Amino acid sequence: MFPNRESIFIQEVKELNAVRKKIMALFSIYTNLAVPAKAAMWYVVCTFFQKGIATITTPIFTRILDVGEYGRASTFYSWEEFATVVITFALSSVVYTKGIIQREENADAYTSEMMTLSFVTAISSFGICSLLYLINGKVFAIDFRYICLIYLSAVFTTIIDFYNQKNRVMYKYIPVIVLTMTMVLMKPVLAITAITLFPGDKVLARVTAPILLMAMIGSVLGYRMLRRGKSYVNLPVWKESMLFVLPLIPHYLSQRVLSQSDRIMIQQMVGNDSAGIYSLAYSVGMLTNFLSVAISNAFNPMMFRNFKEKNYRKVGAFSEKLMIWFALCGIFFSMVSPELVGIFATKAYYEAIYIIPIISLSMYFIFVYSQLIQVEYYNGKTKYIMVATIFSAAVNLILNFIFIPRFGYIAAAYTTLFCYILYALGHYIIASIISREFFRIKSVFDGKKIIMISIVAFIGSIGAMLLYRYTIPRWGAAAVVLLLIIQYTLRILKGYER
Repeated sequence: MFPNRESIFIQEVKELNAVRKKIMALFSIYTNLAVPAKAAMWYVVCTFFQKGIATITTPIFTRILDVGEYGRASTFYSWEEFATVVITFALSSVVYTKGIIQREENADAYTSEMMTLSFVTAISSFGICSLLYLINGKVFAIDFRYICLIYLSAVFTTIIDFYNQKNRVMYKYIPVIVLTMTMVLMKPVLAITAITLFPGDKVLARVTAPILLMAMIGSVLGYRMLRRGKSYVNLPVWKESMLFVLPLIPHYLSQRVLSQSDRIMIQQMVGNDSAGIYSLAYSVGMLTNFLSVAISNAFNPMMFRNFKEKNYRKVGAFSEKLMIWFALCGIFFSMVSPELVGIFATKAYYEAIYIIPIISLSMYFIFVYSQLIQVEYYNGKTKYIMVATIFSAAVNLILNFIFIPRFGYIAAAYTTLFCYILYALGHYIIASIISREFFRIKSVFDGKKIIMISIVAFIGSIGAMLLYRYTIPRWGAAAVVLLLIIQYTLRILKGYER
């Protein structure tokens, strides 16, 4: 006997009601979240959107630019990444976050003072750079037009970063999201339009259009923040800030060495094919690093506020929960890496799947030290950070030099993992020493818990490799891990208080 139309209709209504109740339950959870939790969630979404658009538009640019033009544009962005650190001394990053939390009552004045300092450093370095270029331009290996564009990009990016970081600290997430989404969508559109309109120099058009957009937005935001602050030169603040950031310059540059040197050494010691396979594996493994950046942007202001309010163990306990969540994300990416490689590349790159879990583990330890390092940032002990980073980068170079010729590109993944473990361990020791000296407690973080979480991350990632030949069990395990990630995400957001 077939069901009649009325019974079918009733069943469909029941199913729709069940779906509606689930949606309302999720909406209720969201509406009941504290403002900081909502801000954190949207910052994570925003970061993924930003990285996603960059990934999606890559095939477009590889088609409208030839290989040489695409390479020149990529080289420009590599130069830009290195130069920005030196041009503005990263004054809009952690030193500003720390300073604005400590001076909330004078936030506007402090912002305009720091912005003026960034202008001074940029103008000074541009003057030196221009003089050196006049003396011997060949040293730079880049046209002076592009040097000017790098400086413009650095200045206006820093202004926008000041605006965003201030709003993050104040938990005003809507302006940050609107600005970020607008820029993310408009940058590729303007770049593609510029390339179409000026085909005579596609590379210059490609890099100039987004910078002009940042210049327009940055000019408006900069004028508003300077006008609101009404304070521009504050020598004690400038001195304090420069003493804080100067040791971080070698740290930032050494970080680039730590993340880039292995691919260069593989190319030189093994060959282009191995470098290509490793680069793909690193790109896929770096997907979890997007999470690390997003979480740091969202939660670091909360950590500094709790340090200020002397809620030290609250910071440690919350960071340990984030470490568990991040470890689960790394395990999930390790389990689905065969499918990810299939999406990003051809069968020629398939063997990359066996080093993605190792790279994901490296990203996990990067996240661990990014939490530990906040104790050093807050207490201004940036010299320790510099020493630890330079030491780890040096060890990585030595180990790569020893093991890559013997074991090939796979060795680079393991030497990098070892160095990041060493890096995290060093920062745990330093954070514990600083905790005893400044916070009068044994440690902000529970070392035993971090070890246990790390062991779980190791077992999960290595276990994922053992399941690569068994698709159904692997996907079943991945589904379980994904459910744990969702459950833990809700738990973190519910328990997140200012």
